[in-house]
Parts: sequence; structure tokens; C-alpha cells
Amino acid sequence: MERMNRHGRKSPFKPSFGSRPDEFIGRNDEIRDLEYAVDDVNSQYRSTLITGLKGFGKTSLLSKFTDMAKNESDIYVVSTSADSNAQSILDDIAEQVSAFTKNDDFKLSKISFGFQSLVKAEFDNNEREVKPQYRRVMQSMFDELDLKISDNGQANNLLLISVDEVQAGFDELRVLATSYQMWVREHYNVMLLVAGLPQYVSWVDNDRAMSFLARSARVVLDELDINLVADMYFNVFNKNNRVITEEVALKMAELTEGFPYAVQLLGSLVWTRSESEVTLDDVETAFEESHKILASSSFQAIDNFSGNLQKVLLAIARSGLDEFLPHDLHDYLPELERTEISRQLKNLREFGLLSQDAPRSPYEVTFKMFMRYLVDEYELN
Repeated sequence: MERMNRHGRKSPFKPSFGSRPDEFIGRNDEIRDLEYAVDDVNSQYRSTLITGLKGFGKTSLLSKFTDMAKNESDIYVVSTSADSNAQSILDDIAEQVSAFTKNDDFKLSKISFGFQSLVKAEFDNNEREVKPQYRRVMQSMFDELDLKISDNGQANNLLLISVDEVQAGFDELRVLATSYQMWVREHYNVMLLVAGLPQYVSWVDNDRAMSFLARSARVVLDELDINLVADMYFNVFNKNNRVITEEVALKMAELTEGFPYAVQLLGSLVWTRSESEVTLDDVETAFEESHKILASSSFQAIDNFSGNLQKVLLAIARSGLDEFLPHDLHDYLPELERTEISRQLKNLREFGLLSQDAPRSPYEVTFKMFMRYLVDEYELN
């Protein structure tokens, strides 16, 4: 049941992982890159991996872009999630693609059979065998949908496929990646967006069957701009007859530190505590509660990290350092070799939790709030 205030008015904030907020802010650069890719068959963003910690807005970004695409008459949009009720993301994709056609010859069973035949295919020179029957079915279907790219690089329609929470269906993604690579080689106008947690990137990079996706564009989501968050709070509360000053809205935004989930959580808690006016006392009381919730849920964001990756991340949190070199962590990780610490630091940099100006320069913590919550929850300080 969605949160209501005492007067029965529904909250405009959605503090739950994997949900799309009513107010979409930030991510303009990411949206623009994907928009350009729609019209450019050679864009690196034609296949894109979107990653970031839990609560950073991967689902929101996918939903925002696919909703925009659905408004275009020349784009067929297929959206699926490994966490959905669908028995198989492959069956779900096949059903949605077949629904776009008007030809009864294209039955779901034929497309699904093609996918499943790839699942069972043996590796031959590290590539999956594409069944001729599947190739013929897809060629006929895609020709009917008018997805063929002409010699001069033009196409009438685009098939856009988005897959969310892909780590839950990683084996099926191998099959989808194989199919997608075949479609590209056959010069069909297709675009693939895949979103998952940071550890998913490591799985892709270390799986030879996923080499095509490993070369895809990477979008690592980070914190939102504080000023954009403040503007959103100011507009949303005032629009709903909850007076809030610019000063209070900015204070709220600063407390979230740009963490998208914290933005929704704090907004929701302030909404339930305020009536006609949002005060600093409302904000401070709500923040105390949000801090406890964020601290208790912080480890969920790294629950599927490898053991050594978790150890290095927790060591950084214990150290309290915002900027450090690998050897600064040795005393906190006596059981790990220096080369392993360096390797995991590089992984954390790829996941967006650390930044580094140049090789061998100090690492800098990019998400300080997250580190503090790890410390608070596990009393590592």
C-alpha cells in the first residue's frame, strides 16, 4: 500500500528499491547519449550496460528512457526484468516481439524455441551455434517489422530491448547476447540496454560468451546534483500545498548527499511529518529516521560482492580515509596480498565507489555517505 499522509493524500515519493519515482531528476547526459543512439546505428550506446549500487536509479533510468521511446511511432519497445513474474526473460522478450507482428505464422513457440535451442547449443570455437531454423524465423519476423538497415545506413523502425535486474537471469542473458550479436551482423536495427548491480560487470568481463556485451558502452550511475535535488523538493512540496522555503529544501538535499534512494526516503518521511509547512524540525526528525533505515540497509547494496571485494570495501570504511593509496589499507587487510588489494580497488573504481585521477595516484572515496553507513551498521569504528 502506498504511503498516505494523515489527510489521505498520496505521497509523491517512492522510497523503495527498484521503483520509478514520480519526479525524475538528473541523468540528462545519460538520456541524451541514449537518444542520440536511437538515430545512429554506429553509436557505441547501441548496446549499453547500466550499473550502480542498489538505490542509484538504474530502474528509473531504464523506465524513463523506454517510456520516452514508446511515444515514438517507429520504435518497438520490449522491456523485461529478471525479477518480474515472467517465467523466462527469453520467453517474455519473444512474446513481446511476436505481438508486434500481424502474421499468424510467427508464433511465440517458434521464437522461444530458437532461444532455447541456443541455451542447449554446444560451444564451437568459443561461440554458440545459431540454429538455421532460428535464423530464418527471426529474419522473416524482422523483415516484416521493417528493421533492416539499408546500405546507406537508414532504417525505418527500431527494436529496443531493455533488461533490468539482469543478475537474476545471467544464463539467459548469454543467449540474448548471442542473438543480439547475430541480429547486428544481419544488419537489423536493434538496440539493447541492460541494467544490473556492479558485480554483474565483472561477470560479463570474465565470461567469454559475453565478450560482445563486454565491449558495450558503460554507464556507471553516481550521486545526483544537490541543486537539482533541492529544486525538486522545493517544487514538489509547494506544488502540493506544503510550503517549503529554498533554505529548507537545500538543507534536505544536502542531507541526502545526492543518493537517489535517500532522496526518495527523506522526501517520503518529511511528507508524512509535515502538514501545511515544512520546517527544519520536520527535516531533522525525518533525517534521524532515514539515517537508521539507510544504515540498516547499506550492506544489502554489496551483499553479492565477492568476499575479497567486501573485505576491501569494509577496510576503507574502517579506515575513515577519504583519500588513500593501496598501502594505507595493508594494516586493515593482513590476510590479503597487496596485488589482490590493488585488484579489488580497481574493481571499486569501475563500480563508481572510488575515483582516481591517474594511475598510481591516490584513490578518492566518491560516495562518503555509503561508507559512513557501513561503519554505523557494523560498528567498525
